[in-house]
Amino acid sequence: MQKPVVLQFPVNDVCNSKCQMCNIWENKKSTDITPERVRDGFQSSLFSEVTSVGINGGEPTLREDLPALVDAMFDGLGKLKEITLITNGYKTAQVVERVLQVAEVCHFRGASLNVMVSLDGYGQVHDDVRRRSDYFSRSTATIEQLRHHPNISGLSVACTVIKENVFALADLLDYCIVQDLAVKFRLGIPHKRLYTLDKEDTYLFSSQEKYELAEFIHGLLRHYEKAPKQRYFYQSLIEQLVNNAPRKAGCLWQHKGATVTHKGELAYCAVKSPVVVNDISAEDPLNAYFDGEPILQQIRAQDCADCHHDYLDEVPEKPATSWITKSLLKFDWYRKAKQRAEYKQHYQQLLTTVSRPLDHKAILICGWYGTETLGDKAILGGILDELLHQQATDARIYLCSLFPYVSEQTQAQMPELQNITLVDVEQALSIVDQVDTLIFGGGPVMTTPPIVEMAALFTRARQAGKNTVVAGCGVGPLGEPSLTPYVKQVLDNAKVKIYRDNNSAQIAQQLGVSANNATVSHDPAFLWLDKYRPIPTVKTNEKRVLLLGLREPPNSEYGAHLDAKQSAQLRHRFDTTILDALIHLCEQDSQWEILPIPMCTNHIGNDDRWYYRELFRGNRLLKDRVNMQFLYQELKPSDYLLAFSCADVCLTMRFHSLVFSLACNKPSVAIDYTFGKGKVAALAGNAGIAQRDISQLSSDWLVTEIQNAKVPDYPKQDTFKQQFRAAMNNT
Repeated sequence: MQKPVVLQFPVNDVCNSKCQMCNIWENKKSTDITPERVRDGFQSSLFSEVTSVGINGGEPTLREDLPALVDAMFDGLGKLKEITLITNGYKTAQVVERVLQVAEVCHFRGASLNVMVSLDGYGQVHDDVRRRSDYFSRSTATIEQLRHHPNISGLSVACTVIKENVFALADLLDYCIVQDLAVKFRLGIPHKRLYTLDKEDTYLFSSQEKYELAEFIHGLLRHYEKAPKQRYFYQSLIEQLVNNAPRKAGCLWQHKGATVTHKGELAYCAVKSPVVVNDISAEDPLNAYFDGEPILQQIRAQDCADCHHDYLDEVPEKPATSWITKSLLKFDWYRKAKQRAEYKQHYQQLLTTVSRPLDHKAILICGWYGTETLGDKAILGGILDELLHQQATDARIYLCSLFPYVSEQTQAQMPELQNITLVDVEQALSIVDQVDTLIFGGGPVMTTPPIVEMAALFTRARQAGKNTVVAGCGVGPLGEPSLTPYVKQVLDNAKVKIYRDNNSAQIAQQLGVSANNATVSHDPAFLWLDKYRPIPTVKTNEKRVLLLGLREPPNSEYGAHLDAKQSAQLRHRFDTTILDALIHLCEQDSQWEILPIPMCTNHIGNDDRWYYRELFRGNRLLKDRVNMQFLYQELKPSDYLLAFSCADVCLTMRFHSLVFSLACNKPSVAIDYTFGKGKVAALAGNAGIAQRDISQLSSDWLVTEIQNAKVPDYPKQDTFKQQFRAAMNNT
């Protein structure tokens, strides 16, 4: 333990809000420490190293003597250099008056004042969380009056995340970015000082809520948050949410932080600590603080590992490698090393995984599951439906998932997946030589780092004499030469290869893969789409729906010929072209409604929701024409399929957005982000629909083709079903 360098100081115990996550507002009065007692108490040598104080409440601006209280703090705390004040901003005139008075004191004392205004959502969401009307408008009015005052060093927004607002965080982030306001998201938790240890219904998150919050924070890390301390805390929080891992982010209150309550009591952290001194002005708290170390040790041992509070500490110079680090930079050592010898060493290690016997018939499906897009879900649904239609109904079906917490959501969304067993890569390697059949379940066989794991699975299965099938896969991109041998390894070890297009079959032959037992078919997603495609509802209005199946241009994967500057220029040109085209369409026809559909809703595949929100953020010309309803929580695949079936025209870019559009017989236009090299161009060409290379795109072309788009003439030959059945007959 050290002397505290930071203090939490809730200066009162009443509030004019009625927040769902706090019960302080139920208090009718607050017996508060006076400025004189603050001055006396803070002169203890215990506080000689304090440089920062966080003032909160209750609502601190309800105290008329708040400026005098702050002035007294400076008298006692000789090293105080920073104050952070948190306010709800509800009573604008009163809050502004109090805050500016405090700012004047801080300025006179040569210290900085940072103000945080609580916003727990955009518009009505904030009002619902705070359970008062006009709350959002009042708080934002307070922000506007404070944000440019010279005596305020920083103004930011704090959002507490609970069940009420967990699916609506992106709207608040959009608002803050447009308004140039920094925002931090903190998880609402049972809190001793807030009298909420029994409010678990407000805080406890379902599996989907935890997943969505984790994915949102992943997006913050990739697109928004730059501060190292906050990033480290967010990384730790994700790990706690999705893996129930112990907290890795540090906390100053574990060793050099303290809390002084509104009564003048001393405690350690505000969340769990009991009072260790009843009145810092009546007795010197120094000895009691250090003598109470066993109390702090007990809190550390019992509570800290599960704590989600946003207390921060310094980021360690060499943070321990954590699950979330691996999640954010999956197989990052591959990308850094780029050494074929290291790939080979890892591959050989995987082949030595200890085998686990099975006492039942089994089928193992692998691929890029755990990172699945909407297209991957349709592929999996089609393959499973066909398996269950055959003799495989008596086999247990295992799904190998790179990130099982992602696949758990897919399983919950699709009834046809209820009886499969999820396994991670290590578990899959331990049973692969015991299963009857190993299936690479659709998607591309490509040079992404986990291809090493897939190659090891196929090698072990083939060595054990098992049936091995590549089921409706593409081949490529092959952007990383050091990983190409593992693509070949998968294909060489597949007894049956069903490619989804001729181009993939040709690439495989160019790699030296035998054409024996190799055929070309439709994408297996068509099986699921043909079975579950809904009948479109009859339109009750004149709107024409332009469905978007776009994605952030993956130039790093397909544009190896571009340097960083060229890639950035292409991205800017692409975004500008899309927006120009949509604006022109809407100007020419007032009936157009733009409906962005995210084909990917996880961070590993570059969550499309973030791309769409960035694309449309702050665009006033399209604000009332873009329907954002699908850019919140992840929905069931059938919900997205219904959107396709009700669209008038589909502007597609992700491969399976085109597959969905074709399956629904919708007029379509395609953008090829592979620079003419791969799957999008091949499928669009086979369907005879308008397409253009991303580098050659123009807004005029888009407007013309969207206006003239016709239903594609795409044959629905059921070739995959017959070929897959033949492959499974070898089981």
